[in-house]
This record gives sequence, structure tokens and C-alpha cells, in this order.
Amino acid sequence: VVLEEVSEPISFTIRNIGGDTLRVSPQDIAISGPAAQAYVLENLTEEVALGAGDQVSIAVSLLPMGEGLQEAVLQVQHLSIPLTGTSVDPTIAELPWIEPFDGLAGGGLPIGWDAEVENWGAFNANNAGGESPEMTFWWQPETQGTFPLYSPKVLTGDADSLLFSFRYRIRDFGSPGIYTLKVVAITGSEQHLIAEWVDPPLIDAAEFSAILTQEEHGLGADDLRFAWIFEGQTDNITQWDIDDIMLGFIPENPELTVSMDAIDFGEQETGDASAPTALTFSNAGGGQLTFQPEDIFIDGADADDFILENISQEVTLTTLEEASISIAFAPETVGAKRSSPSRTRSGGSCWCCSPPIWACLWASTASS
Repeated sequence: VVLEEVSEPISFTIRNIGGDTLRVSPQDIAISGPAAQAYVLENLTEEVALGAGDQVSIAVSLLPMGEGLQEAVLQVQHLSIPLTGTSVDPTIAELPWIEPFDGLAGGGLPIGWDAEVENWGAFNANNAGGESPEMTFWWQPETQGTFPLYSPKVLTGDADSLLFSFRYRIRDFGSPGIYTLKVVAITGSEQHLIAEWVDPPLIDAAEFSAILTQEEHGLGADDLRFAWIFEGQTDNITQWDIDDIMLGFIPENPELTVSMDAIDFGEQETGDASAPTALTFSNAGGGQLTFQPEDIFIDGADADDFILENISQEVTLTTLEEASISIAFAPETVGAKRSSPSRTRSGGSCWCCSPPIWACLWASTASS
């Protein structure tokens, strides 16, 4: 049970299994023991007289004010029923905070998370690009309104800024919208917008990243929480998948990331070029990441079968800044071809393009 939150009540039935009248008064029922104050008793309001086979119900809930095992005893006349429960504090007190939604059963929420509708829940899938399970807003049951998924409280201390990211995917029934998706930080009754998608189209698995600050997003507040919010008619969407939430410190040094691990162009007629595929580089760390046009090129035995539309001049990326290039596939001959990069390069990164024709895109970087 979450600390300072009341559990669902558990009912107890008091039945007369004898022949005479059984009289039970509120004074005959009590909770005692070391954690008696952590339990809430929904007692009788007046004395009852139970004939043979008659019954009456009471209920007990757990409302813990401290962490750990909570032990008590429910006393009903001469009968003693042990009560046990464990209280946990789901507050995120250490950074980095990483939430992969591991180990959840279908439809479940992690301890400390809260949703007002059953449209939110765990799905045993990896549509957002992480590992199953993941958190999903599902269109059923059909309803209309504003439906948030709340995280636990997150303590960020005196950090001026933090890096926030998560994986996501969006699917709907047809044309884009009509609905709005938001991600917000919440302090008190105030929402601080982090991201918003208004009438979004289909969005394949992607990663969202942003820098959060004290001034704009409420970092440092004791009641800071995050929420993923659906607004609209639920049957306008199929699902919104979320996974691998991370909140942590911005790395001191630059970190190169790329939007795709591989590009598969599929089959392509010889003598003709495929549609270009965009590849986005970004700096997921601090400092500055610098590219020259000559730092980005295609290598490998089949490099001539690919067309690179490169950057035209030096590009310098600070934290979360991006630059894009594009690659097209234009094979001159048919047949399966395979090769590995002809050499390795220190300080660079390689992304493979398209089997069975192989080449490698190299990006060398300078940091400051």
C-alpha cells in the first residue's frame, strides 16, 4: 500500500452459525496491536441481533503513515483476526530516475502511479521501441474527456536543469486527431508544459528529449510529479505507447546519438534511386559537438550504391540540438552483395545501411 494513501477496504462477514440469537455491538469490535492506528475500521453503527444463519458485514482499510510492515489484530468478541500489510513510499528520491515498466501484468500500473480511467495500463508489447511491457493509453472503453497518467512524486533537489526523455509511439484509426496529447510537470495545482501533440498523425517509435529547469518546469518542488495526458474522444485514437522514462543529470561531455540504428531500403531497381531517408544526429550530452562535411561519409565495398546528401558546412550542436542528412539507395548492379567496413576509425560512429547490399556511414566528431 502506498504511504499516506488508503487501500481498498476488505470486508469481514460476521455470521451466527448457532441456534440462539447472537448479539454484537460496536464495542465488541476493535483493532489493537502495534500498528492499530494504520487501520481504518468501518464498524457497526448499532447493536445487531443475529438469528440462526443471519449475518452482518464490517470492513477494514489500511491507511499507513509510516513505511514498512504494519501489524495489528481485529478483535470480534472472542475471535482474533491478524491484520498485516506493507507500506511503501514510491517517491523518487534519487537520480537518475529510470522507469522501464518492468514486471507489470496486463492493465497494471507501477506502485505510486495513478490513472483515473482504465484506458491507461501496461501492455505486453514493445511498440515504443523499448522492451515489453510498456505503458499504453488504449481507446477502450470509449469515453470523452481529459485523462492523465500520473507519476509518483520526484525529488530533484537543487538541480537547476535535468535531462528528461521517454520513448513513444502514436496510432489512430484514420486521419490525424481529433485529440491532444500532452506531457506536463505538475507542482501544486499548476501544470508546466513539456510536450504537446495536437491532432497528431501516425508517429512511429521515436524518442522525445527535453531539458527541464526550475523556472519553467518546477524542478526542486517537493510535490513535483509528471503526467501524460490524453484530451478528446478516446475512439479517435488507437493507442499511445510510452516506455523507458528517464530523468537525470545532463552529461558533462557531448554524446552523439542518431535517430536510427540501421536503414533498410528493401528492394530497388537498378539504375534508379530510392526515396531519400533522413538521418538525424543530436547531442545527448553537454558541451558542444562539432561536425565538418568531411567527417560524414559512406564507406564499404558497396558505398557507391548509396547517395549521401551531406551537411554543407560545419555544424556545432549543443545539448539536444540536431542536424540532419539524407541517404538514398541507387544500385548499379543486381545480386546479393556483402562487405564489412574496410577499416575502423577512432572517435567515429558507424551505421549500417541495407542488406544484402552493405555499406557503412561514418560520422567522426570533435567535442569541446
